[in-house]
Amino acid sequence: EREKALAMIEIIEPLAGPDLEQAISDARDEIFSDPDERIEFLEGQLAEDPDNPEVLNELATLYDSQGNREKAIETAKKLYELDPNFENTRQLAEIEMENASYSTANQYLKEAVEKAPDNTTRRNILLEISETYQNMNNYRQARSYARQASEIDPNWGQPYIRIARIYAATISSCTGSRKIDRDDRRVYWLVL
Repeated sequence: EREKALAMIEIIEPLAGPDLEQAISDARDEIFSDPDERIEFLEGQLAEDPDNPEVLNELATLYDSQGNREKAIETAKKLYELDPNFENTRQLAEIEMENASYSTANQYLKEAVEKAPDNTTRRNILLEISETYQNMNNYRQARSYARQASEIDPNWGQPYIRIARIYAATISSCTGSRKIDRDDRRVYWLVL
């Protein structure tokens, strides 16, 4: 009897004190366990409050889980426009990486580095930027960002592994389809 439950919530919600607000919210959430029904409910809430970040976040997640990528991206962009915080910036970077739009992804990733809450997050994002540059065959920038990650944490091995992969990829890129000669193979000592 969902309609009766919702009607009851509408009656008691204005009368409830701060202690009951969470209980009412939890009860409302339990009413809509089916993702499609939940989306419909949240879209209704969004019509009343179009800039509600909690509703937008949940909708973006539900759209994505239901395979509605277009709406998930649209919602993520709206969240970023409302509040370009670390989480929203990071989410757009991930969307662009999934679309293989590495240049745009790097713009968001560089912005996320500036907003990162700690050095561990910062170093991880720098390494991601390195990887996206490598995917774009921009090996010089890839190496530069891997080095920046290693400067944040010199004891972390992943940037060095990334740099080795960059050098290995450079060999393939430079030799093209010709056979690798003896001089080309010297770079592998650097990789090792």
